[in-house]
Amino acid sequence: MSLRDLSRQRAKLLPFQGPSSCSIISHIVAFLIGGILVNVTKFDYQSINLSLKDDLLPASAPSFSTIKAEEIPKRDDVLNIMNIISATSFPMDSKSGKIKFPQSITTLVVDIGARASDYLGVLEKYEDSSVALILVDPLPDSSIPLMKRVAEYSMRGYTGGESYLDPAKSRQVFLVRAAVGKTEGIANLNIAAAPACTSILNTSAKNDFWCANSGEAIKVPIITLDGLLGLLPDNISIKQIHVKIDTEGADLDVLKGAPETLPKIDTIIIECNSDRSNRTFRDDECMASQAIKYMAERGFNTSVVEGQGDLVNIFFARNNYYGPLPDYLLRNGIAHRKFYSNFASSGTYLKVQP
Repeated sequence: MSLRDLSRQRAKLLPFQGPSSCSIISHIVAFLIGGILVNVTKFDYQSINLSLKDDLLPASAPSFSTIKAEEIPKRDDVLNIMNIISATSFPMDSKSGKIKFPQSITTLVVDIGARASDYLGVLEKYEDSSVALILVDPLPDSSIPLMKRVAEYSMRGYTGGESYLDPAKSRQVFLVRAAVGKTEGIANLNIAAAPACTSILNTSAKNDFWCANSGEAIKVPIITLDGLLGLLPDNISIKQIHVKIDTEGADLDVLKGAPETLPKIDTIIIECNSDRSNRTFRDDECMASQAIKYMAERGFNTSVVEGQGDLVNIFFARNNYYGPLPDYLLRNGIAHRKFYSNFASSGTYLKVQP
């Protein structure tokens, strides 16, 4: 029996209420969900040619035109991971599709691998209205407490009832529950013995550090720094962008995911394994010399100012960035304050063996 015959048989049993009936809606919803599944599993949309008139509706229903494959939104337009995350994490302008920041914002700080975020702690204390802060962390043990703090900050000044949130504070601090990497996708987040050591990189067979041992993994979305900074509006009041990265070995991959937006960033702080260390914690982890070479080729000066056991923290500043640094980054409470204060006071770069 054909689908049309089945539809006619159903029409004899169930009264048809026109194109607004629940039956049609359920079919359309099923189609949309099916489209998502087809897209995610990388089937070709060109194979879809769904006719509502022939396949779904009773014979007595009004005619509908065929939905052609080329009329279905492509994945880049709708199902892009960054697009989905942006719609649930930021106030997005309906026309430009970019983040709507308060006009008072002149500095953007991006804290990747935020954990407890000292950047948020300083903003909570001083309420600097010139700073916008984007926190990125995929680990629930980090992102859930951060979510609470972001909500509490956003609700400062809120009087309750029918009133709106403060239009500045509610658009100043944001949390993205995702990992950042070289390419967008879905990956395993390896849950380590301690939250601070959790990483999207696999633990090396040579690892001898208890903290980096992992026993389970969860699936998390991966975005790129290009995708994130691509959400900034073109005509924006933001004059400076500063990024901190601490992704437990994947920091260089984060940088490689920003070929378009690296020139827009003023300073970057990362953590890599020292080349002088004979220990390996994770597969394909960031090595200091590799990161320094990569950034030098892209117009960044390097200052290595802090060793951390077998690891090293590295400060990069864009060649043509001369400050002044915002006061926010020089306040007590910023863990890497000495990186910023060294740059602000002298403009020179301490040359240290990686």
